Amino acid sequence: NLFDTLPFEIKGPKLLQVIPSVAGEGDEIKLIGDYFSDDIALNAVMFDSSPATVVSATRTELRVVVPPHVDNINPAITVNISGLQASTTAFSFHVPEILSFTPQRGTMGSYLTITGKYFRTASYNKVFIGDNELSYVNGVSPTEINGGIYFLSTKHSEKIKVTFQNQEGYSVQEFKMPWILTNGFPEPANT
Repeated sequence: NLFDTLPFEIKGPKLLQVIPSVAGEGDEIKLIGDYFSDDIALNAVMFDSSPATVVSATRTELRVVVPPHVDNINPAITVNISGLQASTTAFSFHVPEILSFTPQRGTMGSYLTITGKYFRTASYNKVFIGDNELSYVNGVSPTEINGGIYFLSTKHSEKIKVTFQNQEGYSVQEFKMPWILTNGFPEPANT
């Protein structure tokens, strides 16, 4: 038999570097390595359990789009080619950045829109005004979060914070609450 006399080795993919190593959902990144397939369809790339779109492929480089709905700030990236795979955890998501919010002031029942960068479409974003978490967050994209305020604060002016796991992004401006709780009762704030 010919195969009994010829030594051969099937090489699996090697994943050596992720460029950039910090990115956001929807960003294109490069996976540098060896023994990738030139055929885009044969390279299956996962961020934990979320599939990524491969945009281009050579033997030493894959260009992929960071997928949404990844539940971890430091996901394992796995390249699988015909059952052979390589993984790395040399990647993390950007810290959320708050650029602006509207309205600038509000009270219980107000609807808040926060604009920024690197928000997570995964359901784990938490939004706070001071120490108070927004009662509900609906409508999340990498650049916008919408939510409702259903609390009265004990302070009339506080920063907004967006968190995902241990990452926190803060607003530069403070959100103003014209009504605050004093001794358990709402009163107008002197703003």
